[in-house]
Amino acid sequence: FGFVKLRFRGLKKNAAQLFAVCALVNLYLARKKLLLLAPA
Repeated sequence: FGFVKLRFRGLKKNAAQLFAVCALVNLYLARKKLLLLAPA
C-alpha cells in the first residue's frame, strides 16, 4: 500500500499525470467524432 502514499507525496506530478490521462481519455472518447469530422 506504499504506492498510494508515494503518489500523494508528489501532488504536482500527480496532478500533471492526471491531466495527461484525462487528455488521453478525452481524445480516445472523441476519436470517433474526430474521424467523422476529418476529411478522409
